[in-house]
Amino acid sequence: MSLPARFKYIVLSLLFVFATINFTKTIINVLHNSRRLGEMNAEVSGLKNEEESLKSALSYKKSDDFVVTEARNKLNMVKKDEEIFAKPVVLGIKDESSDNQKPEKRIESNVSLWIKLFL
Repeated sequence: MSLPARFKYIVLSLLFVFATINFTKTIINVLHNSRRLGEMNAEVSGLKNEEESLKSALSYKKSDDFVVTEARNKLNMVKKDEEIFAKPVVLGIKDESSDNQKPEKRIESNVSLWIKLFL
């Protein structure tokens, strides 16, 4: 084989190796990007679900039902002509039966409490 023919085969072989390496890198990049695309699609669907739940929570909080519930629970408000039942202890009246159930507390000095804590 002559020198130009040999040179031609070497150059063609190097081009083939170079094309193979570039083709392999391209395939790896496509696989990596398709995996990232799948992850991004999953994240987008999760964010859409979160958006829907936040929209429903917002619409509930704009409703009158939410206002009534919050007024009843946090502000202790009642509707007109509504009867309220409460325990006497809550109103400040002592209930004798509840006093009998509570154990007596011993009053100890701070020094003795500190000693019990550390020893």
